[in-house]
Amino acid sequence: MATNSTRPETPLAVRPPGVTALVVGGGLLIILEGVLWTEIVVVLIGLFLFFLAYMVRSDPYHHVAHGSIVLVVVFMSLFYGHGGFYAGAVLGAAGGTMAIAWKPPPPADPVGVPHE
Repeated sequence: MATNSTRPETPLAVRPPGVTALVVGGGLLIILEGVLWTEIVVVLIGLFLFFLAYMVRSDPYHHVAHGSIVLVVVFMSLFYGHGGFYAGAVLGAAGGTMAIAWKPPPPADPVGVPHE
């Protein structure tokens, strides 16, 4: 019998709200800055922020680790460029901070298990 090794889709109610939009917005500004000034490292930092936004959205149970990495990458973008005209760094830092501070809802009680 074959087993399905893929994890089920995380419901929207369990994902941190707004984090993905903020990190993607910051990544877009950082990529735009890198393209305008032809800095490939800045473009790669922006693309990595896209990946981190996807990770926060798809695996919200590791929100503290992903949010911490977002903050480190945004901080690096300030040294390699101007952090997406500084607005990208602010958006990314806000998203990373929100990812760290988010509290997941308590797990639902299984059906049929009596409460003690």
